[in-house]
Amino acid sequence: MITIEKKTTKNIPFLVVEDKDIVKSSAPVMVFYHGWTNAKESLMTQAYVFALDGYAVFVPDALFHGERKQENRALERTTDFYRILFQNVKELPTLREYMEENGYDGTDITVGGISMGGFTTSMLLTTYDWVTAGASFIGCPDPVSFGKDMLVWQYENGGKEKYPKEIWDDYFDQMDRLASDLRHYSLAENLNKILEKPYFIFHGGKDEVVPVKYDRLLAEDLKKSHGKHFRYSEQPSGGHHVPYRSLLEAVDFLNNERNQ
Repeated sequence: MITIEKKTTKNIPFLVVEDKDIVKSSAPVMVFYHGWTNAKESLMTQAYVFALDGYAVFVPDALFHGERKQENRALERTTDFYRILFQNVKELPTLREYMEENGYDGTDITVGGISMGGFTTSMLLTTYDWVTAGASFIGCPDPVSFGKDMLVWQYENGGKEKYPKEIWDDYFDQMDRLASDLRHYSLAENLNKILEKPYFIFHGGKDEVVPVKYDRLLAEDLKKSHGKHFRYSEQPSGGHHVPYRSLLEAVDFLNNERNQ
């Protein structure tokens, strides 16, 4: 029977979605991350699909989201987005500690996520050896290029008229400083970290929020590097959403990889 339990560890609220008929220590573990302005509860379909396949799925609220949302504080995409990504990366060991204290296997963790959660997924795969597989949906493996491209787009599409040049100079300087830190976590710049880890990638070909080009380029680079443990799936007419069939594709792919 699939159950949903609400938990908290060290101020991180999360849900655990799992089949109670499966012994905790034998269940593969997955941590699934939500997108910008969403919350853990928005991922119940995704968590349920993976739980049906035997995973114990942990779904946390990101900083400033869900139960961690701060009243009278508006999210600022330019600054908060990357702060949240770094915080997600920082907090995974805390969730892992909870897992191991409560009978789960914390040595072999699969991560997944949608949009901002897809960014998180790729960063975690570059960071921790015990993150052994991933599934990214409408995310991005290259936060450096994405950040710079989005800043240029904002500037050229009404931003330069809205704010003075001094503010934009400061934004671009911040992005340059941030890029030096982000490169350590960028999957696109650390391709060797993923060659032996199963990685499922889904994107919509018409996505106007997180352009598909970054995932396409990663897939091409993985092919050139003889990566054998990835699957790239694209819905040519798809926008910034995740169709149900892509979840089933991810489950099938990760199942096959796990059983090899």
